[in-house]
Amino acid sequence: MKRRKFLKATGAVVSLPILLNGFRLSAMPRRSIFNAISDESDRVLVLIQMNGGNDGLNAILPLDQYDRLANVRSNILIPENEILGITDTVGLHPALAGVRSLFDDARLNILQSVGYPNQNRSH
Repeated sequence: MKRRKFLKATGAVVSLPILLNGFRLSAMPRRSIFNAISDESDRVLVLIQMNGGNDGLNAILPLDQYDRLANVRSNILIPENEILGITDTVGLHPALAGVRSLFDDARLNILQSVGYPNQNRSH
């Protein structure tokens, strides 16, 4: 496809919502992040979804099951004396010291085993 033809076709597609009645275009949504920042509350919910690369059992470690993990993951498990304990049963990877300080200041909670119904076991 030639560049000129592509630009003409793209222009027609982009302008279609303007030509049709009932479609509203806006550069910013009605409730933007900027409006949310000015809210009274300072509470924030942060969800982190990692598509690969993170080993959850080496980021947030179940200390009460360390021996079981050591039996099956001895080649990749963080040594027990390097884990940053946050409770009697849960610890953090040593690289997550900043996360631990947020937890210690009661500015962070960790929700484990969060799932959804009808999982397809894709991972």
